[in-house]
Amino acid sequence: MLSQNVLNNQGCQALHYGLLQNHKRDACGSVGDMKPSIDIATKIAQALEVSLDYLVGVSSVIVKDKQTLKRLADIDNLSDKDKEYIFYTLDNLIKAAKLNSL
Repeated sequence: MLSQNVLNNQGCQALHYGLLQNHKRDACGSVGDMKPSIDIATKIAQALEVSLDYLVGVSSVIVKDKQTLKRLADIDNLSDKDKEYIFYTLDNLIKAAKLNSL
């Protein structure tokens, strides 16, 4: 199975285009796009350890940590006011961490 650790960013992009943008010729000889089924796309994303959003180019962020994804889903289910408090706190913690790393 392929691993994101094996593929660098350019290799991953090339594989992405190679797998999702394959071309086929129809009966008239013209070129058309061949798109994988959702099951195949899911397997490709799992093999590359990326999300489907990343695989199809909707997102440029790779989140591999399932606990982080669960936390984001939990936050998404909160009220807007609670989200505002959490993101305000998180934004300040991130700023502090960036300042400390200088």
